[in-house]
Amino acid sequence: MSMPQSVRNWFSSKFACHIYSFLVILVIAIACYFYDKDLFGSLPKTVGSVSAFLTVYGVIFALIELVRTRTAAELAEQRVTEVVQVVEDLITAREITECQIAVESALDGISRNEDISARYVVKIIRLYSQVFPDAMLDEQSPHRSNRSILETYRYVKRVSDKSKGPVQTQKALMSISGHLAEMQGHTKRGKENAQ
Repeated sequence: MSMPQSVRNWFSSKFACHIYSFLVILVIAIACYFYDKDLFGSLPKTVGSVSAFLTVYGVIFALIELVRTRTAAELAEQRVTEVVQVVEDLITAREITECQIAVESALDGISRNEDISARYVVKIIRLYSQVFPDAMLDEQSPHRSNRSILETYRYVKRVSDKSKGPVQTQKALMSISGHLAEMQGHTKRGKENAQ
């Protein structure tokens, strides 16, 4: 009569190392008995020898469990890292979407020759800076240039003529929209490649 496959898998995966180590210790104990019968000559010597072999087996058992625990901890850490990455991607996707909505609203206002609400300007600057933090550190990046144009929007609107400010702002907003779409594409492509 053979064991079912599920029982064999469970038995071999969980206890194989322990059984193999016990069998090795048992073989060593039997070999010691045949090699030096004095180890098992009297009751105190037999109890001492058996307890010594059991102690060695206990140490081996503990080492096996230590390795298993470490492996489980590493696997758990890997899964947590994957979950954190997914959450960060979701947050980035939300920020991109919110920023795109604000950019579209601002472009809509420019096309109707209306002022862009300060609330939208601030929201675009904040979200755009959060989505591209590294690019904002580079003084030569187009991301930083676009942010600078938006930061000076109210000032340019008051000082210069009406035609130059909106055109420059509109170009910056179109560029921002393109950057956001590109980032969203990279995020989506990264998820598809991971699957």
